[in-house]
Amino acid sequence: TAGRRAGAGRAAHPGAEDARSLPVRAFAPSSVRRSSLVDRLSAAVAAPLVLVVAPPGYGKSTLLAEWAARDRRPFVWLRRGDLGPTAGERIRAAHAANDRGVVVLDGVEQLEQGALDEILDVAFDDASSGVTVALASRTEPQLPLGRLRAHRLLLEIRAADLQMSVAEAALLFSNEGIGVDSAQLQALVARTEGWPAALYLAALALREAPEGFETIGGRHHLLTA
Repeated sequence: TAGRRAGAGRAAHPGAEDARSLPVRAFAPSSVRRSSLVDRLSAAVAAPLVLVVAPPGYGKSTLLAEWAARDRRPFVWLRRGDLGPTAGERIRAAHAANDRGVVVLDGVEQLEQGALDEILDVAFDDASSGVTVALASRTEPQLPLGRLRAHRLLLEIRAADLQMSVAEAALLFSNEGIGVDSAQLQALVARTEGWPAALYLAALALREAPEGFETIGGRHHLLTA
């Protein structure tokens, strides 16, 4: 948990104990590991801001959970229910509680612009503390991306990065106990454009009907809303 991993020895800050007590999302052992992406995240120790943007089903939260499981820094995880007017204060608490650490804000698309601006102000005002703020969003937040990129203050992970490769899709199918040949697997990755959620649902469809490969598509009952 964040409480066990948080640093110690700094002066208490109002709300710091609440920030440390928020549990970090667990990384499921059966999930496909995204090692190259986690390596990029773990190496970005100097970046005060990480932005993970992709539509639903691309594994944003799962990636961040794997990062938290592998990185030695303490993590604080703010989910949708925690993202409100007090989010900026919680980040200040994390800065006070940890010499270095990561604050994950999962579900930023629901934040008001004013709240997001406050979060950014806190992140950059205290950037010297070594705390990284990671924003996960289904939609593009209104950020000064050009300036952040120019000053090397931002690491970005986007849908194109989160698309599964054929090798990752093979591991997903193996984890689900589904056998497909190489040609079928490549066809499924191309058909789904590497969308992790669609590949997982395709695995469920093949478990339901192993001979139904040709029926897997946007009209399949498991892939429609």
